[in-house]
Amino acid sequence: MAGENFDTRCSSGASFIFGTLFAYAAMVFLGNLDSKAAFGFLGVLTGSGVAAATNWLTAREQRKQQWALAALDKRLAVHQEAFVQWKKVIGAISGGENVLKIALDAERWLNNNCIYLDAVSGRAFQDCLVCAVTNEETLKTTQLAKIRKDKQDVWKKLMKPGQVILAGVSLPNLAAMYSLNEYTADEG
Repeated sequence: MAGENFDTRCSSGASFIFGTLFAYAAMVFLGNLDSKAAFGFLGVLTGSGVAAATNWLTAREQRKQQWALAALDKRLAVHQEAFVQWKKVIGAISGGENVLKIALDAERWLNNNCIYLDAVSGRAFQDCLVCAVTNEETLKTTQLAKIRKDKQDVWKKLMKPGQVILAGVSLPNLAAMYSLNEYTADEG
């Protein structure tokens, strides 16, 4: 049964049930079925139904797991690169570099790899890029410590990808290093 696919298992279970129902109907129609045999036959039908349902549910769960594992290496690599791209944006902000150029490069990268990022990481990264570009003038003229204190909404959008990208690949020990709570005064 391990080598069978989902469709084969479901169709063979359904075929057995329909065949059994057909035989039951034929015996009832021909009058060759006593009450003990009828109850036994219903027990077989019930058992077959439970087995078919179990096979169907098992196959569905196996298919979900296969999809989740199919691109695991690529997903890990893309989350790692997303983290690197995010650090480049933050580095450009703190280093006075051309934030627009680096954000556009990061956005090009994101557009080519977004399917492998989890939804929360992709959205947080996109929000960070938009925030960096729309606040570029403020970011050029203000030190990060002042932005952290005075513009907490901007700061949160800039810093959130570091936390959620790591959480997206379930690395809680690293995610804790870039927690939003570490950078905001009012959360605790």
